[in-house]
Amino acid sequence: MRLGIGLGLLFVSYSCLALDKGDAHFIGPEPCALCHKDIAAEQRQTAMATTWQGPFTSWLPADFVASAAGSDLPYEIKRDSAGIKCVIEFPAGNKVNPPVTILMGGQRHGLGFLFSINAVEGIPLARPTLIQARYAWSQEKKTLLLAPGCAAAKPESLEAALGLALSPTFETRCLNCHGQPKIDGNGADGGVQCESCHGPGSKHLAAIGLGRPTQGIVNPKRLSNEESIGVCARCHVGLTRFSDPVPDDLLVANQVRAIESSECFVQSRQGFSCTTCHDPHKDALDDTRAVRACVGCHSSDVNAHAAICPVNASSGCVGCHMPSVEMGALHLVDHLIRVHPEQKIQAAQRDQSLRTQITPVSEYLRLIATNSPDAAAVARDRLSAGESFYKVARETSVDRTADIGGYLGRKELAALPPALSREASRLGYGERSAVIESHGKWLIVERLPRDFKWEAEQIEKQAENIAALGGANSAIERAQEALMIYPQFLRAIRFIGLAFAYNGNPKKAEAVLATAARLYPDDAATQFAWAAMRDLLDDKAGARAGYQRAIELEPDFTAAYEKLGMADYSSGDMKGAIATFRQGLQVDPLSAELNYDLGLALRSMGDGAAANEANSLASRLAPNAVHQPSSQPR
Repeated sequence: MRLGIGLGLLFVSYSCLALDKGDAHFIGPEPCALCHKDIAAEQRQTAMATTWQGPFTSWLPADFVASAAGSDLPYEIKRDSAGIKCVIEFPAGNKVNPPVTILMGGQRHGLGFLFSINAVEGIPLARPTLIQARYAWSQEKKTLLLAPGCAAAKPESLEAALGLALSPTFETRCLNCHGQPKIDGNGADGGVQCESCHGPGSKHLAAIGLGRPTQGIVNPKRLSNEESIGVCARCHVGLTRFSDPVPDDLLVANQVRAIESSECFVQSRQGFSCTTCHDPHKDALDDTRAVRACVGCHSSDVNAHAAICPVNASSGCVGCHMPSVEMGALHLVDHLIRVHPEQKIQAAQRDQSLRTQITPVSEYLRLIATNSPDAAAVARDRLSAGESFYKVARETSVDRTADIGGYLGRKELAALPPALSREASRLGYGERSAVIESHGKWLIVERLPRDFKWEAEQIEKQAENIAALGGANSAIERAQEALMIYPQFLRAIRFIGLAFAYNGNPKKAEAVLATAARLYPDDAATQFAWAAMRDLLDDKAGARAGYQRAIELEPDFTAAYEKLGMADYSSGDMKGAIATFRQGLQVDPLSAELNYDLGLALRSMGDGAAANEANSLASRLAPNAVHQPSSQPR
């Protein structure tokens, strides 16, 4: 009875409040549990709800001590009555032992340790900096493993030795998505709670008090798949914007982008969402729910079914098409749903009954267009004899795509000319059409194999390995082979450009990178590389514009601030240089390069004391680095 009276008073109070204030606000998880007792109790046990652990976590014993085995730098994490601290010993014998203020992660992904520093050997940093420790604790393996984002190579700087400095943007995203306590309804203990997904609850309580219990709250069941995925995307889309991602780019905190890039999602016209497979209120114990979703389309029992798996049509979908990947302490699931050729699994059967009965929404296509049926027949014969589509298209096609082997890219079938659309819709992956006539041209269209990007990626990796052994020319040739398979493969194009630069041909490098920038104008790394080539060619205005564009696209792009600041420094604009270096140091206060460059600019302005402090800090941040300006001021 008291509970009922309490609930009534709560609803009435929020109803009155809602009449006075229009903005919804967070109320914490406790009021939710009054009505949704069982759901709340179940959700509190999930990995999401427990992803925030304080320095006195029950997951680690009171006498916890762990050292990084085989580390080039002695690194220890230990716990005592005062809490948890990292102990890092440097080659000179000096130690730092910052106290850990935040633990986050879980039983599956391991525990990450975060600590703050505001000075190095008494020299203040540009801002207090939250750092992710270099090592995370694997609950499963009972050992320290390299934390996400930290390079395995021996640390050459203080930042690399400590771990990873979080930019303000990254820090906010990191803390919010792991459920910082007492923020946005996360409650005193933190973690991902009710309002993390359902939004502020005050208007919902007010609506209940007014007899409208379904209003005032985000209910994913009432959202479209796109809207439902958008809720998850608040945290499960990474900060880096990949213009042409390979699967590995989408593994960490990028599950939404991976799902949206999957053929299943595209061809089903956004036919499912995250909650199709995941119940946010409980951790999945097996893949039953996911398999049910798969066979809901990929089964002969379904009218107009999607392609049926020739290996196992009833189970095992996740292990084959969304395999687990280990990355340090993280156990990740590859959410880019696809056939994995690297698994080399042989199909038990292949016949027409397994083909999809769904008309594709879009396809990756390539095209040969000729002016006569005879020319098209010759091209078709050459293809049948085994010549590559790329070569035949370059030599015979009159279409504007001939120079890139007839590559059209992903095309919406509804937007193609009717004859071409009809023929393309009949093609399976890797299949080629007969000669068709359309608008006075004779065409051959081919749907690219499902794994064409994967094949191009393997060849590009081989090119990188060749380059690492010193074979720049051979590496360029190998990367060009990748482009014959996937002509707009950004990683391969950028690699070729940088390889030309390394080989002493910045003019050719600039031309290649200009092409990459034209194809992918919103890719920060490409804009930065193109700007660097223009810098080498003494196109200072173009270089400066490129560095600025890279920063616009990726505000945390530290190297772009350093290059932009040096462009101002070399032109004699010391005020501009100082402002840019300080902007970059707000992103990464532990950058030795930015601190050193700031010192140069300050000295040119006559501020010797501030210059000495900046240069002293730089020498402590990277003791073994030889700092020198890349250019002299005019």
